[in-house]
Amino acid sequence: MPPEVTAVGHYDLTVLAARSQWTRIRWALFAFPDIVDVTPLGDANVVRIFYEGARPYAEVWRVALLQAGFDVPSLSSGGSAGVNPCWSVRDAA
Repeated sequence: MPPEVTAVGHYDLTVLAARSQWTRIRWALFAFPDIVDVTPLGDANVVRIFYEGARPYAEVWRVALLQAGFDVPSLSSGGSAGVNPCWSVRDAA
């Protein structure tokens, strides 16, 4: 069976004090099946969220993190640092 091509993108989300609690942020976001990984960035207040699919669901992720007790600024106030779609090849299991 040929490998399946899956859209994988990343979204940089501002979460205050993200670097010191990125593993907790990661596990909170793994409740969403489209989340592939979450990593810290050089900016202490930003995490990079890797997701599968056509687009990010940043507002949904933001609300989930707010409900889990994280300080996440509004996306309209510059709470996101950007979106970058890319492509990945995955073996169909």
